[in-house]
Amino acid sequence: METQAIKHYTALVLTSLLLLGLWLCASCQSTREVNDKPPTAGGQIALASAYPIPKLQATIEFLPPVNTFCIGGTVDVQFRIKNISASIVHFTSSSWRQSDLLEIRDATGGRLPVDGNWYSGDPSVRRYRLQPGEVCVLRAGSLGFAKDTESDMGGREYSFKHPVSHIARCKPGRHVARYKLLFPDVRVTYSRDHPEKIHQDRDLEGTVETAEEQFVILAELPSVEDGQ
Repeated sequence: METQAIKHYTALVLTSLLLLGLWLCASCQSTREVNDKPPTAGGQIALASAYPIPKLQATIEFLPPVNTFCIGGTVDVQFRIKNISASIVHFTSSSWRQSDLLEIRDATGGRLPVDGNWYSGDPSVRRYRLQPGEVCVLRAGSLGFAKDTESDMGGREYSFKHPVSHIARCKPGRHVARYKLLFPDVRVTYSRDHPEKIHQDRDLEGTVETAEEQFVILAELPSVEDGQ
């Protein structure tokens, strides 16, 4: 009888240790999955370059598809996004992206000043689900080209015909543009177009850098007075 009691007690101890080990493994896995995401502060995602998204590939497309512009002119911008991973990816994007970061460099590699415009309002946000190899297009705010001698946005000395989200101050010559896309680019919970919750836990969070796009800046556009 005493031997059976010892065996029973030993089995209970071993079972308890096994359950404890399984619980510790599950806790470590949960912690690792949480730490794989960018840190948050006040409910906002910390979109830093330290958290790139390797699953997406992005290229810049100018509309119309030309690469020569004049100072004082504008060009529409969109991004072609491709899922280069082996799994389905989910993310959200506004219908007119204006939060992305733009970098412009001249022929010498020097970085040029870029000003940003922000237009308030209720953005239309859409959910995307891309299969491996699938491509989608995201529309962005237009890009304007101003003199490199003009003041910053505080002066409001720009007079473009159409709204622009970024303003590059350039001299005539060859340049290179590169965007850092933010996902999500706006933080909304619900949308008028989609009453269900927009941002979900499975959605990608972080940044995607586009490939470089070369373009040429010509002389300033002639004014109305000059044409008379």
